Amino acid sequence: MPPKTSRKDVLRPTDRLLFFSRPDCPSCDLLLGKLLNRINELAGIDIYLSGIEPSDDTAARDCASAHEIGPKWVRSRRITLNHDAGTLVNLTEGEGKVLYAVALTESGRSGIGRPWPWTLNVGGRGYFFDSRQAAWKALMKWLRAGRRSIDIGLMQVNWRYHKDRLGTPWQALDSYHNLRVGAAILRECFHARRDWWASVGC
Repeated sequence: MPPKTSRKDVLRPTDRLLFFSRPDCPSCDLLLGKLLNRINELAGIDIYLSGIEPSDDTAARDCASAHEIGPKWVRSRRITLNHDAGTLVNLTEGEGKVLYAVALTESGRSGIGRPWPWTLNVGGRGYFFDSRQAAWKALMKWLRAGRRSIDIGLMQVNWRYHKDRLGTPWQALDSYHNLRVGAAILRECFHARRDWWASVGC
């Protein structure tokens, strides 16, 4: 069994999260709802809405209403509602689109149309699992069998070359951790090549 981990190891009271969403995105709403349920564990959440006009305040009000974001949270700026207006591009220097494109290419699951977090690639063959637990069990089986060149998770980070960054096999299958590791590798390649797309696969 994977080691038990505390949820508080993931989010800290000093963390302030930036959350980018867009209208008509059920998966975004689901994740935002989970984060808002943990607002007392955080310093705050800054919500940025993409795909709307900067002058459109209706979407922000609809978001607040749908997620029952109380006025006290907004007044205290524990939660802020903002128009994206290029913020994501500025923060990532364009990396955000690259990360999504890499994840979709590396771990995109046929018929779903989005990256799949519990994906493994062994010997050039991709395997998709229904849960983190199932993927972890398969990963452990291959590792015990001596396999090391295994691409793991959303960003398909290779265990042989990046084991130290990935940590344990269970950590390697954490979506956020896997994405951060993949982003760090991509950024290092970008610093060497000065081109995001040329950095993919380096």
